[in-house]
Amino acid sequence: MSRLSQAVITAFLLVAVCSAQNWTTISAANITDLNQNKLAAGQLCFLGTDQNDNPISFSVGGGGQVLRRAFCSQVAAGAVTVFTVPNPVNTTPAGVFYRVTVKDSSTGQEVLRYTQVTFSGGAFNFDAYAPVSIGSFTPPTGTATPGNLTVNGNLNVTGAFTGSVLGFSNLSGTIGANQNATALNAQSGTSYAMLDSDRGKLVTLNNASAVSVALPQAGAGSQFAAGWYTRVENLGAGVVTITPATSTIDGAASLTLRQFGGVVIVSDGANYFTVRGRVVSAADLSNGATGTSGSPVVLATSPALTTPNIGAATGASLDLSGGNIQSSALVSTRNNVGNNQVEFGHPNPAGYGSNLGYESSSGQPFLCFACQAGSTINTYRTRGIVGRIIKYDIGASSLDFGRIANLNADNQSITIDMLIDSSGNLRVSQYIQPGVTTFSGLPSAPNGSIMYCSDCNSTCTGGSSTGRTCFRENGTWTH
Repeated sequence: MSRLSQAVITAFLLVAVCSAQNWTTISAANITDLNQNKLAAGQLCFLGTDQNDNPISFSVGGGGQVLRRAFCSQVAAGAVTVFTVPNPVNTTPAGVFYRVTVKDSSTGQEVLRYTQVTFSGGAFNFDAYAPVSIGSFTPPTGTATPGNLTVNGNLNVTGAFTGSVLGFSNLSGTIGANQNATALNAQSGTSYAMLDSDRGKLVTLNNASAVSVALPQAGAGSQFAAGWYTRVENLGAGVVTITPATSTIDGAASLTLRQFGGVVIVSDGANYFTVRGRVVSAADLSNGATGTSGSPVVLATSPALTTPNIGAATGASLDLSGGNIQSSALVSTRNNVGNNQVEFGHPNPAGYGSNLGYESSSGQPFLCFACQAGSTINTYRTRGIVGRIIKYDIGASSLDFGRIANLNADNQSITIDMLIDSSGNLRVSQYIQPGVTTFSGLPSAPNGSIMYCSDCNSTCTGGSSTGRTCFRENGTWTH
């Protein structure tokens, strides 16, 4: 063979090889669904696009133009009839992408779509293709996931699950006991500073002495922001006082909890508000209103509660006295708004009400049955029943027992029937009638006892007579 012939053959082979690399043969034999069922009949198509998946025309290596139409081949039993498409490496512009789709002939629906598909060389086995452009997804690695995490299916979390925003469009199923547990922060000291990390926890305070809890300003430094909440319970005998810095709590400067009082504290980003359980704490029962003896504050409760100018519960006591409490009493009503401090008794308005109170001028305390303080100083009123009264006479240091004689009148004076003086002597304004019996009924009473014997003789030693007042002396009855 001449050298000229060899040169011609070599050039022909080079042209054939280069021409072959301008086109890529596409093959596939395993186009299936998730159940490994091969597609019975369909169509596999390659459409040239730019990087944004827009169909384009382009030039094939070696010459020729490609229209904006797909290269397609039939699929039968999961296998495609071999066909060729332009090799992206040799196109102009170079590096075109393909949109690859598969259509199911039985339904006419598109059942597969990949974008930005690229390859090189003379053959491309579609069965071995690994998709790279199916959306923006960063798989979780380490202990954090950047961006949004979408889970379709089951999510099993071991350990803490936290995030600035946790959203669920459709949350269903069963939450296990561990996932639904509330973290506990148990404190036993006399002071505690609430932490932003106490969000969602139950903070317990347990001390026999008073406990002060500092609550930082709501929203300060991006902490205790709107929506932050915590639960607090006082387990100890000491009163717990929760005091926010700058912010208010339910509009007040502080909140107190007695033993076993509990509260949920919620931040709105500026102040704190509560959802209360069994709370015995500072509370203004007047709802901010101020009443007088003639125009009391009526609270909108059911049933309605009427009270004159009441104050607040402080510490362990309900102080209705306007700050005049001196003892450790649970309830104090010491005020100068009304002489009748506590009313009690049957609801019948025809005189059945009774009162604890004091005389307005003398200040002498009384217990008035079926009566009350009158409209003028140091007087009493009845409303249908004769009143009975026990009063302490401060000037004489005596305990007086008397009555309000007119059964339905105002501004009455007390009629003293009996008193115990400062020396303990009993004084009676009328007569004393001892117990009545017969001689056979005279009891074995203590010495000094007095009884009236209706049939005793003059010496109280026998019966069947006209009767005598008998005295018990030296263990016998005598007259």
